[in-house]
Amino acid sequence: MTDEPTILRSRTGADFLATLPTLAGFTAHDSLMLVPFRGRRTTGGVFRIDLEAFRRAEHLGDAAEALVGGVRRIPECDGAVIVISADESFPVARFMWEPLWRAIEEALDEAGISTKDALLQAPDGWGSFYESDLAAEGRPLAEIDQSILWANEAALAM
Repeated sequence: MTDEPTILRSRTGADFLATLPTLAGFTAHDSLMLVPFRGRRTTGGVFRIDLEAFRRAEHLGDAAEALVGGVRRIPECDGAVIVISADESFPVARFMWEPLWRAIEEALDEAGISTKDALLQAPDGWGSFYESDLAAEGRPLAEIDQSILWANEAALAM
């Protein structure tokens, strides 16, 4: 047995979403997750907030700044991935949550933290907010399920 950490290399957004349950320690639903990075590696933690908190927020910018405040406290954190796991269909969620990811991206930028990606996962599709040619229905969830990193999740839990 070794104390060396297992390093997973996500090459695509689907790979990253496949590893997220292992990284977070659970599968999140109707949640916003912020995954902080030091360089090319995660810090080993995930910030998660129920999307309900943002549905009620009067000012998304204030809510985003509060969330980013936690990430800012991580030594040497220089990047983050935003993940929105929504209960709505992909087209509805994409429209509904775009202002939230933009507010978080802006708060990260003001804190000197780069946004590595902004991913949306819905019950019927997934995609990156940065994909300009993304179909309205998003990408098929099968891309996540077929990721080699998803297949290795059970082995990582041992």
